[in-house]
Amino acid sequence: MLFKHLVLTAICSLQSVSATPVGEGQVFARTDYNNCGKDATNQYGVCVCRNGDMKYDAKTQTCSCADGKTWTGTKCDYDCGKDALYQYGKCVCRHGDQAYDAKSKTCSCTGGKVWTGTKCEYDCGKEASYSNGKCVCNHRDQEYDSKSKTCSCTGGKVWTGTKCEYDCGKEASYSNGKCVCNHRDQEYDSKSKTCSCTGGKVWTGTKCEYDCGKDALYQYGKCVCRHRDQEYDSKSKTCSCTGGKVWTGTKCEYDCGKEASYSNGKCACNHKDKSYDEKSKTCSCTGGKIWNGQTCEYDCGKEAVFEYGKCVCRHRDQHYDDKSKTCSCTGGKIWNGQKCEYDCGKEASFSNGQCVCHHKGQHYDDKAKTCACTGGTVWNGKGCQYDCGKDASYDEKLSKCVCGKADMSYDSGSKTCACSGGKVWNGSKCESNCGPDAVFQYGKCVCRHEGKEFNDKAKTCACAGGKSWNGSKCVYDCGKDASYDEKRAQCVCNNSAFEYDGASKTCKCAKGKCYGPY
Repeated sequence: MLFKHLVLTAICSLQSVSATPVGEGQVFARTDYNNCGKDATNQYGVCVCRNGDMKYDAKTQTCSCADGKTWTGTKCDYDCGKDALYQYGKCVCRHGDQAYDAKSKTCSCTGGKVWTGTKCEYDCGKEASYSNGKCVCNHRDQEYDSKSKTCSCTGGKVWTGTKCEYDCGKEASYSNGKCVCNHRDQEYDSKSKTCSCTGGKVWTGTKCEYDCGKDALYQYGKCVCRHRDQEYDSKSKTCSCTGGKVWTGTKCEYDCGKEASYSNGKCACNHKDKSYDEKSKTCSCTGGKIWNGQTCEYDCGKEAVFEYGKCVCRHRDQHYDDKSKTCSCTGGKIWNGQKCEYDCGKEASFSNGQCVCHHKGQHYDDKAKTCACTGGTVWNGKGCQYDCGKDASYDEKLSKCVCGKADMSYDSGSKTCACSGGKVWNGSKCESNCGPDAVFQYGKCVCRHEGKEFNDKAKTCACAGGKSWNGSKCVYDCGKDASYDEKRAQCVCNNSAFEYDGASKTCKCAKGKCYGPY
């Protein structure tokens, strides 16, 4: 009874909203009293938010927090941002010494202070800290600059890493109110902040000393050469030999070049029989002689030696040529490696006053200096023989080339053997060419398949008289639907009711006798 009462009450309230007539669909929607949206449920005809502290909006059928609050996940609460919490009716910063900004909903330090990570403190930069109401440098002898928030030494001093000190550069240090060089005999330059030797002296690595160059030392108030027989040049600061002498590595000596040495007041060649040239400072053989590795002797070239006042060929039967300084055979002879002999070429040798071929039976050609067979013969590896080609050989009795295969004929032009008269070689003899379909029998070509006829021009076998080969014999071609009747001498349909058409080689019903596809 209570449920019926509630339903009637809801219907009456919906009908009393408007007196304007509505359509059937709209009436159905208005009577759906359970439609409160996703955020709410219908309780006794009223939409109630699922989250109790939210308020329901009937127009949008949604629930939301009111009075500036936001949903935290469990309840509606005031939004104070990430840096603050809502306490005692207002937003309070999580870090107590920070101030809350309601516009940006953030917390920050004020009054020039910054957040150090644990508290708000005045920003003195990285090099100082806040102490006793002011920024104090971490290094006590440095001065703090409030504009740049940095610490530095003042009064011309620089930071050494441990304290503020006057800058004397790398080569000096501050002592007794002034910059003093680390090397005591050097002088300090306040402008460049460097130390150096003065008065023409240079730093040797241990002390200041006069610069005499690499070749000399400072001794007894002057530069003295390390090698005592050398002279010192103050302009170039070098030492060298004088009076035309040169340094040998141990002392100063006159320069005679590489091939001579100084002895008894003059340059003498190391090889006694050579003559010295003062201009080029070299030694050489004179009077047409040359150096053979041990002494000076006349130049006879590589092929001769000097004996008995003249050049003599090493090979005694050769003749020496003064102009070219060479030795060679004369009178048409050549050197064979051991002696001079007549040149007969590679294929002959000199014997009994003439050139004789190595192969007997060959003829020697004086102009070409070669040997060859004559009279139409060729060399077969053993002797001179008539050339009959590969297929034939020379018959001495018949005085002609004879084919190796007896029934073949020899062609002297091509030097080959072949069957003649239209015959071909069957592997053992010459026979008429019957082609692949026939064989030669009884003096003529006979077809391999009985019933076929041989065509002499085409050299082929085929069925005649309109017949064709069925694989075993020659038969008339009646097509697929008929066969040849020997008695009637005509094609007869396999189906006796059909008639045979010779043009198309097919069988079909006579006109008017059957119905169907035929």
